[in-house]
Formats: sequence, structure tokens, C-alpha cells
Amino acid sequence: MRKRRKSFAWLLFLIVGLVLLLASALVALAFVASQGWLPPEWQWVKDLLDQAERRLGPSVRFLAWLGGIAASLAGAAFTLLASWHFAEMNLPQRIEDLKKAHTRGHLLVQPDILALARNGLGPVRADIEKSRLMLLRKWLSWGEKERARVLAASANQLAREASALSAAAQEAQQQQITAHLIRGYQHASQGEDDKAFEEFEAATKVRDDNIVSRDVAAGWARRINQHKRELELLQEMQQVASSMGSEIGLARALRRRAELLNKNDNDLDRIEARNRLNEARDLLLPLVGDKEAKLELGRVLTLFCEVQCNRTAIGHLGGPLARMRGYMVGVATHTRPEELGGEAYGEERASRVERRVAELRGDVVAEGDDTDSQ
Repeated sequence: MRKRRKSFAWLLFLIVGLVLLLASALVALAFVASQGWLPPEWQWVKDLLDQAERRLGPSVRFLAWLGGIAASLAGAAFTLLASWHFAEMNLPQRIEDLKKAHTRGHLLVQPDILALARNGLGPVRADIEKSRLMLLRKWLSWGEKERARVLAASANQLAREASALSAAAQEAQQQQITAHLIRGYQHASQGEDDKAFEEFEAATKVRDDNIVSRDVAAGWARRINQHKRELELLQEMQQVASSMGSEIGLARALRRRAELLNKNDNDLDRIEARNRLNEARDLLLPLVGDKEAKLELGRVLTLFCEVQCNRTAIGHLGGPLARMRGYMVGVATHTRPEELGGEAYGEERASRVERRVAELRGDVVAEGDDTDSQ
């Protein structure tokens, strides 16, 4: 489908309107000056107009006549612009009203049309667009039987229309999500964290299958210490990523849930964190050629080694440590923009983990881990 170019008619319309408005303003100023209504400090305007009249003579009257016409056109242009703006702002409601009206009208006649169909309609074209005569009959149809024939021939056309409308609805919803996220960041820039979170949450309610809004909202929930809501959002993010086949998104949700579990000072939660990190690692390893996946894998391995340190289960961490070091080398300490309240990762944190493992190896007897997943 050829991409529709954006219209610039509205811009041309606006420029013409402004020019006409300026011309009418000059004529109005000339009239006020001729009547002596200008204040003393505006006397220079009258002098300037008098000089122009002496130089131009009769042309000034002609210009005044043109100015009157310009004023009328400017008023009309402004009225049209205001009407267009009002109609544009109310377009969603107009579409909704039209849709409801068409639905009511169709449902009203549907029983009669189906009754006619059960008794037979005669020959019906398979596709209305393959017959010019049938397409013309769509607009000139009379009687319920003829309308039923036209409707039957329109099945393929209606399917294409429904597909186009569905695509348009999805695009509008994506824009609505972006609008809520922008509003949220605007509140955040003004220090209004709670209002920002309200906008981020509103973005998650637009579509059930949008991962970006849940990614951002979960990060902000941690920032304002709403950990229960963060966990719910991460669970939603995990479900969406899984249904969409987004391995990176799923691994990211698992890693962030592991961060929460690792904060709990009990071994059962940290074992659960370890298991989630193992799952995330297995998802990312086949994608290590991708830059984003490689960086996320570095985060996962960094946290995995920290969890094992917290459990004092450091046996056979050589493999994870080596991969962590390789993936995080040269990476500046950072927090993902979507996780502004989350943990920071980078080469410096990876180095701290390595030093901690070295210290524990000198002070603590290993549990006998024989795999990376213990």
C-alpha cells in the first residue's frame, strides 16, 4: 500500500489567513487614525499614514477598499479555521457516533435480510469489486432483497475494511500509550513522581499486550517504593513477553524479579532468584550475538554471582565470572532508562563481584557446587 503523504493544505490556509488578518489590521489602523482616535503617543502612526497618502494619492482609497475585502476574507478564514479545529478535536466522538448509528441500523434490518436469504436471493456475485454493475447497485440498491444481494457480494470488501480499521485502531492505541508515557515523564521532570506513576499505569491499561508501558511502570513503581505493584507489573511483563516470543523482554522481567527476591534475607528466596536467573541466562545465551541481549546477559550473570555470594555458594563460579567479565568489560555503570528506580550495572559492579568472590574463597568453605545452577 502506498504511503499517504501528509497534507500541507492546513499550513497554506493558515498563512493566507494571517496575511489577510494583517492587511485588515492595517486598514483598521488607518481608519482609526483618520478619525483622530489615536492616543498622542501613537501620533507617529498617523504621520506615517499621511505621508503614504500624499505620495500614493487615490491609491490609498483603493487600498482601503482592498483592506475591507481582506478583513471580510480574514473573518471568513478565521471562522473556517475555528470550525475545522472544532471538528478535528471532536473527530473520535463523531466516528464513534457514526459507528453506533450504522450498527443500530444494520442490527435493525438484519432479521429481515436473513429471512429473505433463507428463502433464496437468486444469483449473487462472489465479490462486489469484480463487477462494476454490482458496485453501482450498492449505491442504487432498492428493497431489502437487493440490499441482501449487495451485502452478500461485499464479504471480501468488508473483511478488508475491517482489517484496515483494526490496523488504524492499533496505531491509535500505540500513540495513546506513547502520549501517556510522555505525560508521565513530564510529571517526573517536575518532581511529581506519584502523578508520573499514574500516567505510566494508564499506559499499561491501553493494551494488554504492550511490554514497553509495563517495563516503564514497573521501574517507576520501584522508584516510589510500591514493591507489590512492581511485582504485579513484572508478572504482567513476563506474560506479555512470553506470549510475544520476546526472549530479551522475558529475561529482563526474570532478572528484575530476581533483584527483588535477592533483597530478602532468606535462602529460599535467593534460591528462587538463582533459578530465575538461570532461566534468563538460558534464554539469552543463543542471542549473545545481539548487542542488547549481550548486555542483558552481563546483567544477569552479575546478579547471579551476587546471589551466590549472598548464599555463600561460590563453588564453580569460574564460568559465570569469566562470561560476566567478558560481557561487562568497558561498560559504564548505568541504569536502564526504563528502570530509573532500579539497580545499576557495569564493569565497576562486575569488578566488585569478582573481588567479593575472591575474598569468600579465602574465608568460606564452598558448599560443593558442581554446576553453575546451584
